Amino acid sequence: MLEFLTKKTRFLGLDIGTTSIKVAELHFSGGRFQLSSYSILTNYGHLERLNDAIQTSSFKISEQSVAGMISTILKKSKIDVADVVMSVSNFSSYTTVLDFPYVSDREISQAMPFQAKQHVPIPMSEVVLDHQVVEEQSGRLLILLIAVPKDLINRYIKIAKLCNLKIKAIELEAISMARILMAKDPNPSLILDIGGRITSLVVTDKSSVRMTGTIDIAGGDLTQLLSSGLSVSPMRAEEIKKAYGLKPPPGQESITGLMTTVLDNIKLEAERMIAAYYRKSGRTINQIYVTGGSANLIGLLEYFSANSNLKFIKGDLFELGLVDYTPTA
Repeated sequence: MLEFLTKKTRFLGLDIGTTSIKVAELHFSGGRFQLSSYSILTNYGHLERLNDAIQTSSFKISEQSVAGMISTILKKSKIDVADVVMSVSNFSSYTTVLDFPYVSDREISQAMPFQAKQHVPIPMSEVVLDHQVVEEQSGRLLILLIAVPKDLINRYIKIAKLCNLKIKAIELEAISMARILMAKDPNPSLILDIGGRITSLVVTDKSSVRMTGTIDIAGGDLTQLLSSGLSVSPMRAEEIKKAYGLKPPPGQESITGLMTTVLDNIKLEAERMIAAYYRKSGRTINQIYVTGGSANLIGLLEYFSANSNLKFIKGDLFELGLVDYTPTA
């Protein structure tokens, strides 16, 4: 897939999340990715009604509805690129890293269905399998096994057709994040992606995915706690969260206190995954890249860093120099 990205003049990246849809138009020039246009459509209905989401781990995506939202984004953004790469959310997939003897890729492909039966909780006839060699060591291979439900793939294909888009690749979100965020950092790391309804955790090492996980705690929970604690509407609570974050004006310190329980739980899950990777590999993770909408919460990195030996880094592709963007007049 990466070869396609570097050869095409322009292409789209499309991410269908739990509460928002993001579209990015990019091209590859001078050995770097250049962002031409970016649009996001957010569904705030989930703040009022918990079941009002684009998709969740238990709520399947609606092709017609999502296609309509994507078409609206493309029209208003005046984006006319047809070639698209779509991401599959981590909570919709099954992944594990397997230890293999050094064999050919053909033999690995033949063995994957048998290995997958031990790790994937649904029938093999209902999933699409893929794999990626993440490391070779001492004559053995570490292989990332990926299983995605066929139903979801078929829904994505239908959505693309309804929007007149040509799918060039469908890739697991964790792999995409690891490729771009960890391209220049091979150190063992954790990517903490705090979305609207789901928080994804991805362990990377030597720039490759090693472990993935998700929890149903995210930015929307912060808003709900503020709404109930301050006796304001969810929309007003969302505005307060974005305006003040963890650094409210004097006399309104309760805003911070209402959100810290959720943030502490997210941090605890991150620490648990770090500990699990150490037990599995003997390698220590000292840094966490924080991404997702809640990564913009004012004071978040400082709060996470307090009383912690871990280094928290905002996973901003522009600040990290991983993607270029030149605003037009």
